[in-house]
Amino acid sequence: FQDEAGSTTRSSCKRCPKGTFSTREGANRCPFCEIGTFSNETGSVSCYSCVPRTYLDVIGMTSQEDCKQCESGLHAPSYGMSECVVCPAGTYNPLTRQSECAKCPEGTYGQKQGAREASECDQCPRWRFTSSPGSTSIDECYYEHQAGAMLRVKLAAALAALTAILVALALTADISWDL
Repeated sequence: FQDEAGSTTRSSCKRCPKGTFSTREGANRCPFCEIGTFSNETGSVSCYSCVPRTYLDVIGMTSQEDCKQCESGLHAPSYGMSECVVCPAGTYNPLTRQSECAKCPEGTYGQKQGAREASECDQCPRWRFTSSPGSTSIDECYYEHQAGAMLRVKLAAALAALTAILVALALTADISWDL
């Protein structure tokens, strides 16, 4: 870059300092690396992004070590994050420097955002359970007999679909079955 007025020779150009970059030859200034990025070399034409699990909330940083770790209950899922994201309901994160949150286990649900421990996931009431990890509401806790009834409905629907397929095959193949 060239920060001296009136200077036109290439030899008077300077390399952009760490924490800045320039993509244009003959620029009169070097912009700072944006939040979520850093430049650890002089003369950089771009900045590097902080890796997932970390973030950077300040401009002009000069090292990967400047990228900060997310605390428990938070995560940074992608490159170049400017802040950590709160773990959503149905999840928790007991560790620092994570790119995702763990789901509340089966038999529990989590209404709270930013949970730090699995113990912050609420237990389903007695005689109820959840069929999938990451449930967020007590409404997802089913009575055991409800789950059995739901399974029977799904099996009946599958059996009806299979019967329809067999009948269609029989009709196209001119096969006669006694059903």
